[in-house]
Amino acid sequence: MKPYSKILQAISVVAVVSAVAISAMAQEEAADRLIGTWKIIQTVISDPSGERVDDNPPPGMYMFTGRYMSNLIVPEWEPRPAITSDSSDEDILGAYGNFIADGGEYWIEGDVIQTHNLVAKVPNAMRSDRKRGEGIRYRFHFDEDDLVITMTNQGWARSGSITYRLRRMD
Repeated sequence: MKPYSKILQAISVVAVVSAVAISAMAQEEAADRLIGTWKIIQTVISDPSGERVDDNPPPGMYMFTGRYMSNLIVPEWEPRPAITSDSSDEDILGAYGNFIADGGEYWIEGDVIQTHNLVAKVPNAMRSDRKRGEGIRYRFHFDEDDLVITMTNQGWARSGSITYRLRRMD
């Protein structure tokens, strides 16, 4: 082996190790930036009929700790009836039908937030037979101080996507 090939080999090893270390540091930095409470400030829904942008979306928030996350979202601006002791089943369904709540573990894989719900309003989202890694996945990135997440694998999102722009609340 010629002397310069050993030098090239050493440089290649250093480059690969450096790239892996930089990638790990970037992922750790992203995880640290994610921790906190975030308010939905924009919703973009894309489906076969086109793209709809809502710059004044209904209320919603995401919360991330070092290991756990939760979200609370009212997806539509429909009026939600007040619930009283006299409320009909239809009124109760109307109040809770327009509400999303999930919580559980999450981890980061590159530019993906992978979730595993421990609790959810919708039973299918927390099935006991669901394996780790079968939860909701979001592609994410930071745009200046905003967090942008796009749901990639749930129900209707398979034929389109929903993207939330979130702003830190804390």
